[in-house]
Amino acid sequence: MSEPMVLVHEDSASWKEQHRALTAAGHRVVPFAGDGPDELADCLEQMSATGCVLIGAAVGTGTVVRYLSGHGSGRVRKAVLIGAVPPFLTRSGDNPEGLDAAALAVTRSRLGGGATLVDSVVGTDYRDDLPRIDVPVLLLHGDADTVLPIDATAHRLPGLIPDLRYEVIPDGPYDLGRARPEAVNRYLLDWVAS
Repeated sequence: MSEPMVLVHEDSASWKEQHRALTAAGHRVVPFAGDGPDELADCLEQMSATGCVLIGAAVGTGTVVRYLSGHGSGRVRKAVLIGAVPPFLTRSGDNPEGLDAAALAVTRSRLGGGATLVDSVVGTDYRDDLPRIDVPVLLLHGDADTVLPIDATAHRLPGLIPDLRYEVIPDGPYDLGRARPEAVNRYLLDWVAS
């Protein structure tokens, strides 16, 4: 059986175009809409997954980062972050690039998922997790994302993730998989095939 492409997002409808493109290219696709990295670890263990590609979007990017940091990469060969939440959304004294209270309110209201999940993701500091990622990572982010603004998120990740390829989608808004499926699928198919 082929290596699974695990789509990590709380809203499986967001993956419709990516699911179709990956399946058409002959990949086995496994949607995961569970709650957090421990549940993802259980899912991969139950599948006896090896060599999989973890593909997270929005809230799912935090799950992918925490999984790789806490559970390691024994079952994973690559990862993809689409519309990243990390490194740390909340502005603080040691995180001046984070979002202020007004911007955080917009982000909370627009992120999919239950309130508890959103609050945990928005309030999570991933900065110590990122250097522990030891697989190649593709980062895709739109420069017009007003929910997860690029300056507070993706632009800060080069140098924090050791093996990172970063691609900015021009005029790309939040929810890139639905909004810019052609661009996302092109990068995604190239990445998982390499």
